[in-house]
Amino acid sequence: MIPLHSLQTKIPVEPLRHDSVNLGDEADVSSSAESASRQLEWQFNENNALGQTELATEALKTCAINLDRQLDALNGELLATLRPHELNGAERLLASAENLLKNGEDAPLSTLVGTDEDTIAKHLRDQLQRQPSAEFMERGRTLLDCIGSVLANDFTLLSGNAARRTGNVIAVAARTGTIVALTTMLRQLLGFALEQNFHSLGKDASLTPRMVAGIASLLIGPGLNLAGAVRDERNGLATPASRISRTWMGLLSLGGLLIASAYDPVAVIGHKLAAIGPQMAAYTLARDLLQMFFPLHENGGTNATGMLCSGFMYGIAQLLLGEGMVNFAPQSGAEYLISEAGRLGEPMADWAAASAAMALIEPNHLHDLLRSAMNTAVEMFDELQRPALMRYFSTQQGTGAAQGEAEAAPEKEPLTAGTAAFASGAVTTLRSASDKNSSRSISAEPSSAGDKRRRSSSFNGPDQGREGVRIGLDRPRIGAGSWPTSGQLADSMLTTCAMRTSVFEAVVAIALTVSTALQKTRLEQTEQCHIVSALIGGLVMVGYPAFVCAHLTGSSSPDSLAPAADPGTSPDPVAIEKQG
Repeated sequence: MIPLHSLQTKIPVEPLRHDSVNLGDEADVSSSAESASRQLEWQFNENNALGQTELATEALKTCAINLDRQLDALNGELLATLRPHELNGAERLLASAENLLKNGEDAPLSTLVGTDEDTIAKHLRDQLQRQPSAEFMERGRTLLDCIGSVLANDFTLLSGNAARRTGNVIAVAARTGTIVALTTMLRQLLGFALEQNFHSLGKDASLTPRMVAGIASLLIGPGLNLAGAVRDERNGLATPASRISRTWMGLLSLGGLLIASAYDPVAVIGHKLAAIGPQMAAYTLARDLLQMFFPLHENGGTNATGMLCSGFMYGIAQLLLGEGMVNFAPQSGAEYLISEAGRLGEPMADWAAASAAMALIEPNHLHDLLRSAMNTAVEMFDELQRPALMRYFSTQQGTGAAQGEAEAAPEKEPLTAGTAAFASGAVTTLRSASDKNSSRSISAEPSSAGDKRRRSSSFNGPDQGREGVRIGLDRPRIGAGSWPTSGQLADSMLTTCAMRTSVFEAVVAIALTVSTALQKTRLEQTEQCHIVSALIGGLVMVGYPAFVCAHLTGSSSPDSLAPAADPGTSPDPVAIEKQG
């Protein structure tokens, strides 16, 4: 890591270029490290405006420390995900970048010839040669800009499949992986604490709050879904696809509530859903709220075949996730205390004695981490496989449609099978299944439409129809002029979060009911776990199409202030942002 603390206390300030970025610039900032670089340059500009020729010691120290920490965090996050041979290549790349930063564009490289890291290092050197500068900070800024391009997956000079796929994984790991890992860990700890508090209230006193908590958790998703449906209708966003999807998800939620209530409401809702339901709701709400601030963009598009295949793959992943959690991390979350309560309740007829024993149980943080890691792997897999399958089938169907309609309508882009099946004539913009919100404020970012076109220009070449999926980080919605709009917040909470919460709560309710019923049979515990895991995977497959199609809405709502599509153009599935 480059020790920025070793900078001199004062650095002469040269006038910056006219196109330099100050605090109010609208240009995209693709990483926190790049943001720190912009902030440091803005400090230089401020001193120039005041007629100063040197930057104050404290201001430089603050900016340097901030930049150093951002780079440390970025390096640590990326290096932790690499295998040993990849780690060696990354270390050689970092050493080469440090050498370029210290000694300029003519510094030798330590990377191995012919490797991916050597290609990246040579590109960094080319960037420095195109913008020669003897100043340490100018070279640092150029390198940080390149890092931001990698995170945004806009590295057009590295257009090969390996570089593109690496960029996809880095972007998904940096955003979805980090957020899911954090929220899953919080979910498990919250469920454990809630279940332990219920036991401390006593058997009779805890039943009422348990029932209230269980029922309330099942109603959060349908409530958000209903509010989102009303909003879509009021703003003219609803389409046949979104209406069917919201109705489908509402029926799934209703089915979960009825099944849990009809079988044994005290055992299912009062003793199991009371803690598991709120912990799941807290996870979905926190996840979608955080992901709203860190959007992704991808070129997968939406089509029926890709949606069904990705739903099947995600269901299989959820089945394996259930098996892995039960076998490798059983002592985690509310489920752990519920199973221990059942085990201790048999030999201990006295509730007080059993409650005292339950109070002595402490969270198993290792198992919490294991569950967090496994859930993160599954969600990252979904973020990668869904756009990839959508892109693959979209290009296959688009090529066939283009060949069939070339003479009849050569000026029109072919519609994919999914668009033809789900979109109506009123639909003018398609949102990705996992954003579902690509709106941006016109007043805050007047150049965002042009930025989008520039970003997608790397995909618009002659081979656009055959290029693979590309996923990248967008500018974080944090800071003055960048905070999410009311429309983006509503899209995230009333569509993405509503769908995710509804399907997960319904799946949990049905799975817990079946698990309670299986406990009264003579089946072995392992067989019961297999049945429940398979049921979870199947229910996820059932709810997945509704989750995807709920985001196929009409033109952007007035409160999102999104730029309108050009008249006569088809929706561009290339540079779609996504949140979830």
